[in-house]
Amino acid sequence: MPKKLDVKYLSKLKGHHLFNYSKSELRRFKDLALRGQKIEEIDVKLFINLTNLTRLDLSNNMLVRLDASIFDQLTSLEVLNLAKNRIEEIDSKLFQNL
Repeated sequence: MPKKLDVKYLSKLKGHHLFNYSKSELRRFKDLALRGQKIEEIDVKLFINLTNLTRLDLSNNMLVRLDASIFDQLTSLEVLNLAKNRIEEIDSKLFQNL
């Protein structure tokens, strides 16, 4: 069964419920580490309210592809770690808003 990372799964994964956080609280998140979780796919809605996120670690997962708009809301992102995934190709538009 593939693991699709969406807001619900992230809640279970980290033991927190992101739905319990207000938009203003989510905007305070600066660092999100999801390394080594065997994630194969990420829902594009996951990062909508994480606009102040500066570090995102998705290393050591099983990501094969990333939607071209997946990082569009992460306008403050400075560090992105995608090492040790199974990414086959990268859309040229993937990083245009970073």
